[in-house]
Amino acid sequence: MAARRGLDLTLLLRCYAAGASVVDDFVMQEACRTPEASVPVLQRLRQRQSSAFERLLWIVHEEFSRESAVMPRTARARKAAQIHRLLRGDDHDASGLEYDVSGFHLGLIIVSPDPTEVLTPITSTIGVRCLTLTLDDTVTWSWLGSRHPVTATAVEGCVERLQSKTFAALAIGEAGRGLTGWRNTHRQAAAVLPIALHLPLGIARYSDHLVLGSALQDDLLVGSLRKIFLDPLSQGRDGGRTLKETLRAVITSDGNVSSAASMLGVKRHTVTQRMRNAEDMIGRAFRPMSPGLQLALLLDQLDEPTGTARSTQVGSNCDRRGNTEKT
Repeated sequence: MAARRGLDLTLLLRCYAAGASVVDDFVMQEACRTPEASVPVLQRLRQRQSSAFERLLWIVHEEFSRESAVMPRTARARKAAQIHRLLRGDDHDASGLEYDVSGFHLGLIIVSPDPTEVLTPITSTIGVRCLTLTLDDTVTWSWLGSRHPVTATAVEGCVERLQSKTFAALAIGEAGRGLTGWRNTHRQAAAVLPIALHLPLGIARYSDHLVLGSALQDDLLVGSLRKIFLDPLSQGRDGGRTLKETLRAVITSDGNVSSAASMLGVKRHTVTQRMRNAEDMIGRAFRPMSPGLQLALLLDQLDEPTGTARSTQVGSNCDRRGNTEKT
């Protein structure tokens, strides 16, 4: 995979070395816990670990070289490798792409078997250049380029006028300029792709979902929100569905319990009691309008079946950090 994507062999071997160091420390710690772990035994163990790692490095080097030799050097392969290098910051020369990175850009990620049905109306209507990279049968990265700012609003307008919906998801970044803007608008689109896969219309613009999109890039934050809010609420009688629905109604009503009760078709006392039950489950008092709770409930919606079903169409191409190389 590294050879196909034009990654550096030295960097790859460093990753293996870091992993080997972790494994070696673990093995030695376990060995030291046994009564038979004398100094000679530990020395032999370390020698065997070192020998095994040397064989591994040789195998990795051989496999990388073999794949690099047989990898098709087509224009498409060279283009993909250059785009990956530019996104990583390993390269600053985009002359081979026939696309001007010094201008304005708008990044798109399209999940569709035929992305041209989405891109053609956009490019013909707005009058922009287009750089695309199709990763597999469904996922396409695209950049719209122009000497003037390209707005996400214009793209949304073009998509809304499509005769038929030909895509499963369309993630849209915000306008950027130069090579840095080219990278950032792509990262923004990648950040909201999981959200687009969940939404009924399949369209997500970064500025509309930037908080949740950014949160999804932070594994610590996502894990903490689940542990603090979602896991306790899910212990409810119906998996927490009623409590979450009530909390969303209160948030939608700007914290007004009476309005939330009217929205849900229940009494005010019922909403108040459900909120108390939620606090008991979470083990702490909270404000319904707290950013943490709101973000957790938004995150929970991405776990619902519709989001899961759509996300399978992306396969292993969408990384949380915007590199879109792995799930």
